[in-house]
Amino acid sequence: MSLVIPLPLRPLIQAHYLNMRALWACPDMPRRGVQKSFEELLYGVLGPDAWRSTHVSEGAIRAVVEGWDVRAKLINRAHGVLPGSVDRHVRTAAILSGREVDLDDWWEGFVEGDVTALITRAEHHLALPLSPLVPVPPGLFMNAGFGAAMSLGREGVWLSEQYERITGRPSPIAGRLPGK
Repeated sequence: MSLVIPLPLRPLIQAHYLNMRALWACPDMPRRGVQKSFEELLYGVLGPDAWRSTHVSEGAIRAVVEGWDVRAKLINRAHGVLPGSVDRHVRTAAILSGREVDLDDWWEGFVEGDVTALITRAEHHLALPLSPLVPVPPGLFMNAGFGAAMSLGREGVWLSEQYERITGRPSPIAGRLPGK
C-alpha cells in the first residue's frame, strides 16, 4: 500500500525525517521521545490509514463476540505479529539510524510496515500463544484512536460469521445483528 503524501507536505515530511535523524543521533535525547515524535507526525499524515488492521486472531474473534459489550477492553492492535512484519519501534529505529535516504525510499517502508493485527491482550502480552490469524476484508476495523472501530452492523456481522466458522457454534451476538 503506497499512500501518497500531498505535494506541499513532501519537503516538510522529509525535513521532519532529517530532524528526527539528527535527534536520534544525539546522545542527550531520549530515543523513545524521538521515536514517538517521528511516528505521531506521520500518523497525522496517514489519518485513518494509520495502524491499519489487516488481520485478527481467532482468539480475538472469540473474545470479542463472546464479550461484545466490553470488546474494547479485550483486544489490542499489535505491530510486528504478522509474518514478515517488525515491531514499530524496531522499524522506526531502522529508518532513523540507517543510511540517509530520500523521502520515497523510507516512506514506502514506513507505510508497508504500519499494519497491525487485532489480538487479545493475553496474546499481546505473551501470556498466551498467538492463535491463527484471519485476514480482514478492507474497510473493517478502521482506526479509532488507540482502538479499532467495531459496530454490530459492519464488524459485528463479519466477526459473527468468523466465530461460527471457527467454533462451529452459533454466535452469541447473532440475535443483535441488524436484520436478525
